[in-house]
Amino acid sequence: MAVRTVAVGDPRAFEMVIADYSARGFLLVSKTETSALLRKPKQFNVLLAVLGAVLCLVGLLVYVIFYATQQDEVVEVRLVDRQAALEGAPFTLSPDGDWSPDGTQWWDGVAWRPVP
Repeated sequence: MAVRTVAVGDPRAFEMVIADYSARGFLLVSKTETSALLRKPKQFNVLLAVLGAVLCLVGLLVYVIFYATQQDEVVEVRLVDRQAALEGAPFTLSPDGDWSPDGTQWWDGVAWRPVP
């Protein structure tokens, strides 16, 4: 299971990132003063399963195999020194995050940062 790491530079942004992931369905597994681990369980889509069964039993079988191979999404949020966060601590960009209109920068909750 791959763990995505998000580095933030101050406690306020740390709490905001946790709240953002919680709003998107992630569950808080553990939290310390400097890190938090969140998990989003995979979800079985009943509509696709029924549609697959109605159209053809093979469709249902394909969906069940697809579901069985999925993994839960895991995100680790770390509170790091602000300078370390700006200089390249490991992080990933949220696909739902705030992007600049030209797509060259993203908002990390504190400041605009260039897209790596």
